[in-house]
Amino acid sequence: MLGLVVAEGIARLRGDRLCIDRPGVVYQADPRFGWTLAPGARGWIARCSGTPLPAMPVDVNAQGLRDRARTYEKPADTARVVILGGNVAEGLGVPEQAILARLLEERADRRLGRRLDVVNAAVGGWSLDNDLLWFRHEGRLYAPDSSSCF
Repeated sequence: MLGLVVAEGIARLRGDRLCIDRPGVVYQADPRFGWTLAPGARGWIARCSGTPLPAMPVDVNAQGLRDRARTYEKPADTARVVILGGNVAEGLGVPEQAILARLLEERADRRLGRRLDVVNAAVGGWSLDNDLLWFRHEGRLYAPDSSSCF
């Protein structure tokens, strides 16, 4: 696997881009779930070969989620949802404010009382079995309001 080198917040593997088509740069092997986003990966992300992907900044938190830093404890007076899925929900190549999790938070009707807190736990290429394994081991720790249905 290739390592990730970070200099002043920009990863340098191929110019100023994180290459999503290079193993170990954005995704890493994980014996529990198959693969995950590499915790702490930061920089401009694009494909370095093949079909182009718009270069966009990406910031993966310490838990390996394309999301802001979070604690497992749910903030007071919020309803929490954990978003699982693959490429579309993960949102690589999409500005941070336009990924599904941020759009849901922004458009939730706050007149109902609680703020919506959406954890973006999507990982590109995951299918239902990867999502279920991750949710059973990690997702429940975030205390989503719908955890009783799994």
